[in-house]
Amino acid sequence: MSEKVLIRSYIPKDRESVEKIHFETGLIGKSMNSLLTRRDEWKKNISIYLEKEPKSAFVLEVDHKVVGYLLGCLDDKNLAEVSIYLKTVVTSLLKPKLPKKDRIFWKGLFKYMIKTGLGKFDDLKLKTPKNAGHMHIDLLKKYRGKGYGSKLLDVFLKYAKDNNVKTIHAGSFLTKLNPNRSFWLGNGFKEYSRVNSGFWSYVYPNQDIKLVCYVKRLK
Repeated sequence: MSEKVLIRSYIPKDRESVEKIHFETGLIGKSMNSLLTRRDEWKKNISIYLEKEPKSAFVLEVDHKVVGYLLGCLDDKNLAEVSIYLKTVVTSLLKPKLPKKDRIFWKGLFKYMIKTGLGKFDDLKLKTPKNAGHMHIDLLKKYRGKGYGSKLLDVFLKYAKDNNVKTIHAGSFLTKLNPNRSFWLGNGFKEYSRVNSGFWSYVYPNQDIKLVCYVKRLK
């Protein structure tokens, strides 16, 4: 029996499912369970999409279950991701009775942010196009490689084009741990810039991980 696939606009009752997928894919495509015992802090990283521009979010349903999402922003001037992560890290470390495993993870991210600010990591040097929209996409592992991500992307790109957006960009980690470059290139994106990333340096100290900005011009 073939799977019943539906791509539709995000609605508020999807939030729990979206946040769960965000947790299960957060570690370069793998679950954050090995790093965190609590999900509350991690889910804040996508809260701005769901609260500020929910109309630009879409979900993928397979057999009536939400298994993927695409969170969009039609003008990335409205999305200050760096400040979001910084606020999340600081507020997480200040939480009382934070489990030891969680504290180690958030301390690692805090050190990364300090070193990035001092120029020891290159993440902030990533170039992105001006006057462009932005997107973030995730699917549960079981549903990758079936073309669902491309279909989800097509729905968003049509929506963006209908709203007079000329360019869309997305940031993605380039690593052997979660190869995804073919997804972007296969869907008409081009590499705009790349830098050496330190975001996961405290989790994978021996891995060469790049942060890449992929761009697509909408005709």
